[in-house]
Amino acid sequence: MLRRVLCLIVVICGALPAQAEWRIEDDGRVATVCALDRDRIRLCLSFGCSEGGALGVALGHAGLTELTGAQEAEVLVSVGGRDAGLFAFDSAGPNRMEAPLREDHVPGLALIEGGATATLSMRADPQASWDTGPLTLRGSGAAMRAARAACPLPDFSVPPRTERTVADPKAYVLAEVSEACAALGGSVTERGGMLREIDLDGSGPMDLVVYHVAAECSAAPTFACGPEGCRQSVWVAEADGRFRQVLARPLYGLAVLAPGEVALDLNGQACDRSANEVCRKRFVLGNDLLVDQGEVGALP
Repeated sequence: MLRRVLCLIVVICGALPAQAEWRIEDDGRVATVCALDRDRIRLCLSFGCSEGGALGVALGHAGLTELTGAQEAEVLVSVGGRDAGLFAFDSAGPNRMEAPLREDHVPGLALIEGGATATLSMRADPQASWDTGPLTLRGSGAAMRAARAACPLPDFSVPPRTERTVADPKAYVLAEVSEACAALGGSVTERGGMLREIDLDGSGPMDLVVYHVAAECSAAPTFACGPEGCRQSVWVAEADGRFRQVLARPLYGLAVLAPGEVALDLNGQACDRSANEVCRKRFVLGNDLLVDQGEVGALP
């Protein structure tokens, strides 16, 4: 049943007379796409906020056995073969689930807003297989622009240090990409050049940059890349031999300027300019993360 209704939300199927279309609700604060089949089974995906709240993600459902009583669900959105976000939903009451918006979801919002084709994968059990279908983006541009204009981004608090510390950053990224790729029906091949050693903090051992694009998904070779660049993560070596993630985002280039200081080559929108331009920003290592210090000149 989940597969049938997923077909409906992503693009109304078969003999039904109309296609699902994104719409604007709640005084422009919510962008929603819904589907309703002949058996009154309903499923909605929404991005938006309550009055005075921050942007979040919601999943509404009615009559869907797989989600009735479920405490969690996962939804993966891919736009034009690019990762637009893996959302972890928890039950928020009868017929409603909610997922927090993380900082690494933000580039995916622009993909959903401006994309032409997309897929949506869903599962209500982490051990279950994914149900996948094409996601309609008809009307998503206007709806997402309205919701993003009305709803501020959440205050992206620093995740607990323990959640960002791993023994093997490459294995961590490979597992993360493999899970998302499997939802698209693909498998991951590790290409060369996935790791680069840098001295970020000015003390040994060497720190690491992981190029996520080197974990190539057979179902979507450009999965880790988009208009904002290709996803990279930066890891600082700890005294116990593990690595702590201090940055994870799409970008064009990275250069170490001095101990604890880097320059990032970003999409022009990061500097409030055209997306066709390049923006260079300085980041410093502070509060366990690389922190934005504003625009700088050309990369060395």
